[in-house]
Amino acid sequence: MIRCVFIFILLIQYRPFTKFVHSNPPNVLNIAGDINGRISMHFHEKFPGFSTTTYLASRLDNVTKVIDGAFVIWEATIPGTRLSLLKIYRLHGLNKLAYIYSVGNTFFYTRYYEKIPSSYRKITQSLFQFKLEKLVRERFVDLKEEIDSDIFMVQSHDIYGLNAYVIIPYEKYDIISVSYGFDILWEQKFGSGKCTSIILHGKRDDLRLVHLHIKQTNTQGEIFLANFNGDFVPVTKEYFYHVLNSMDSEENQNLKGP
Repeated sequence: MIRCVFIFILLIQYRPFTKFVHSNPPNVLNIAGDINGRISMHFHEKFPGFSTTTYLASRLDNVTKVIDGAFVIWEATIPGTRLSLLKIYRLHGLNKLAYIYSVGNTFFYTRYYEKIPSSYRKITQSLFQFKLEKLVRERFVDLKEEIDSDIFMVQSHDIYGLNAYVIIPYEKYDIISVSYGFDILWEQKFGSGKCTSIILHGKRDDLRLVHLHIKQTNTQGEIFLANFNGDFVPVTKEYFYHVLNSMDSEENQNLKGP
């Protein structure tokens, strides 16, 4: 709340109330390059799973064009228009969404953008809000990577020496993809479905079995996968539990010793 008030004060401070205030020559802001000296203020914020960067430009900065390397995000088309605020949303370090607040002598505009492979595409406020909610809520899980404890609850079990891990997203997050390195074990289709829990059997660096609980709009299901020479492949429920029982027997035998 304090930061929001602070930004609002800055916007009022930088708003051109009089035409007698001197402006510098038009300036281009390249968010992919060195911005020192080109803008009054910028700051980064990290959240669970994504990050943002906010840029605040004064009248003296006189930013009339914003680019991301070779991509043009915004450019003033009316004389006297300049950038006041730009906010970028990033996922896994990649720019995904942005909005720009620009001001003129007697007007202001807010524009919304989505990063696509070849450019930044202007979108409506409602579509921006929809995509922002998805960016905040939807998560990918790579079982080879460290699991983020701010997003997922991880429980470990060691029954008779047999390692098992349960991964459950906290309520405000949805798992839409599960992978093991470059291998996709499951992913959402046509914007529907989510993984509600992941159960891993074996050591973290030597997983043997993966059990996924999947929830569709009106149904729930399970996916059973087994590790064959480093690749996880779907198997039947019967085979899955056959392997699990074999692992349990092997572990018990190891505990007993020769």
